[in-house]
Amino acid sequence: MSFCINFTALAFQAFLIVLACFPSTRHPDKDTMNYAVVINCGIWILSVVYYFTYKKKYYTGPKSNLDEEVYLDTINGVEGSSEDQIDTVLSSSKADKYA
Repeated sequence: MSFCINFTALAFQAFLIVLACFPSTRHPDKDTMNYAVVINCGIWILSVVYYFTYKKKYYTGPKSNLDEEVYLDTINGVEGSSEDQIDTVLSSSKADKYA
């Protein structure tokens, strides 16, 4: 179900981005032109260049809040999907923390 919702949301967002880039009049001149295309493409290009020149070297991604031992014990010891197992560990960790 979440795949369908995510796909629909991304498709609608892509549609709105394209729609927002059209000019407001049929035959635009320099005064009535919508420069959202230029600004949007410029931001995307600058972001990609910044990522590949600097942040790709230093980005490590999100850190797990589970200990390696607890994670492996839970994955190996409980039947069911891995998402259910991780949810179980997280809920028990939160319950222990706030108990």
